[in-house]
Amino acid sequence: MRVKASNLRRKPAETSAKTKAIYDHLRDLAYRRGPEVKLPTVKELCSTLTTSQATLNDVLGDLEAHNIICRRKGSGIYVSPTIHRKRISVLLSYTYFRLPGAPPFWNMLYHMFTLEAERRSQLRELDYEFVFQSGGRDGTISQDRLVAAANRGEIQGIVEIATGASTLGHLLNRKFPVVGYALPGDWLVMHDTQELIRLGVQSLWEQGCRRIGYWSPRLSLSADDKITYDGNLHWLERTIEDMGGSLNPEDCLRVTDICDVDGDFGTYQEQGYRIAMKVFSGSSPIPDGILIPDDMATSGVIAAAYKLGIRLGKDIRVATGANFGSTVLHCYEEYLTLIEYSPERIVHALCDMVETLVEGKVPDRQHVYIKPTIRNISG
Repeated sequence: MRVKASNLRRKPAETSAKTKAIYDHLRDLAYRRGPEVKLPTVKELCSTLTTSQATLNDVLGDLEAHNIICRRKGSGIYVSPTIHRKRISVLLSYTYFRLPGAPPFWNMLYHMFTLEAERRSQLRELDYEFVFQSGGRDGTISQDRLVAAANRGEIQGIVEIATGASTLGHLLNRKFPVVGYALPGDWLVMHDTQELIRLGVQSLWEQGCRRIGYWSPRLSLSADDKITYDGNLHWLERTIEDMGGSLNPEDCLRVTDICDVDGDFGTYQEQGYRIAMKVFSGSSPIPDGILIPDDMATSGVIAAAYKLGIRLGKDIRVATGANFGSTVLHCYEEYLTLIEYSPERIVHALCDMVETLVEGKVPDRQHVYIKPTIRNISG
């Protein structure tokens, strides 16, 4: 089993048509001969391919990094014993997974993914490797290099997580398996936000709330972001009406509704804090129940409420999206309704979908929606 940080971080040797031709020739030779077969010596290859030892060593380094050959000291060059294993690259956002201050959910997801990848690699003829989207930093990979590896046949599938709107799907053949999470695409694993809204409204209603607000953090000014938000508001309105109430549009807020931010929305925590300070310190009536889809935004709302002396679970009730196992709201759980998503279920869905596609099969569903569950209700 090999779950790797990344084999693709090595800079490719194919800097010219000649070195690319050498790489392709040796790759094809390895696949023809099969696992564990000994290949010609360095001296023989240099003579046959009319190249220098330095250039050949660079190419052999790439082939070894890509799990095509292996060099055994004192013995020679061999075709890798696992050359026919499927390889799946998991492309992760540097911003969410590596920068300080990122929500803890992403590290939880990464940790669970590595454990599940290790388990599956022991049971199946496949390997997972984890690479980070480049941003001019060491230890990252550009999308171009990942696409090149896919086109060379060195990887058979990609899982892309939170890498933004510019995804790999449009760079590769549409038949190449690319599964996404927290971004647009053809094959996706997504949060079931409608179920979160339904559970949140139902819980707040049962707690006696009759004026329910919806405070949502904003990620971008894109049209897709607005379409998603408007769809959530429509579903919220329908859900409240089904309970016998009505939605007050002025109770549905995003940070752009209360101030001019020029595209710099701040962190989700900052957005929640700014919305809460504006509403709680204003003169207009405030909702008796608030539904917030993100736990980081909720932590900002809690900070504002504490500063202004507003009691959670007494003066106002809050239902919030959260992640199972997260400690973001640890000290306030008894005062909140937590509607939790399971990172483990997200990982399983991503693996199941990409592995089905890699096997040449079609998954049952193009979009898999992960449903949340309520863990505890404020008293």
